[in-house]
Amino acid sequence: MINKYSSGKDYVGKLKVEIIEMLELPYENRDIFIGGTNKKHIRKKHRKEFDNYLDRIPEIIENPTYVGVHPARGGIEFIKKYDENIMVAVQASKKDVLYVRSMYIITEDKVKRYLEKGTIKKMQS
Repeated sequence: MINKYSSGKDYVGKLKVEIIEMLELPYENRDIFIGGTNKKHIRKKHRKEFDNYLDRIPEIIENPTYVGVHPARGGIEFIKKYDENIMVAVQASKKDVLYVRSMYIITEDKVKRYLEKGTIKKMQS
């Protein structure tokens, strides 16, 4: 469940120590938010994901199937396998606050390529 804040941003989860250590991230245990602008982006550009998975963002962050760091942008990628693979992309703002930037479906072939390249890692069950 997404928790609403009066500041216009919603709390969606916490970056786990396990993921920080696995990916060697420069963050301490950090809260993750989604802002109104980011929700509008997802609704406009990724309507299916918005309609079917927006409320599952906390679950995807809490219990991802795979995690990784985008090689060029440095954002954190949380991937959860449902009937399809859903990626939640998280980046730090200029004020060092973690925000969900986007959410979209990625193919099984892309997941396999990312695993082979080592840009994502499978979480322990």
